[in-house]
Amino acid sequence: GYANRAEARRLLKFETATAERADRSLFVSHAEAILFRSVTRLGADKVGVLENGIDLDFYDPAGEYPSVGVEGAPLIVPVKAMA
Repeated sequence: GYANRAEARRLLKFETATAERADRSLFVSHAEAILFRSVTRLGADKVGVLENGIDLDFYDPAGEYPSVGVEGAPLIVPVKAMA
């Protein structure tokens, strides 16, 4: 509703002002950087990408890994989608 839109405008204003003062703002994906540039109108000289480096050989989804946690206890893994 209205409150969410007002909060979004205030947050964008704050994030833009902060990014303008910074030497460079870094995002973990090109999609995030492009979106931030489009809404703030800042250029690639101010907004860049520093990708999360993941060793895909070490963290192979098909690999076998030792069990973690306590047997029978729930295991909570926070997951965030990063586009």
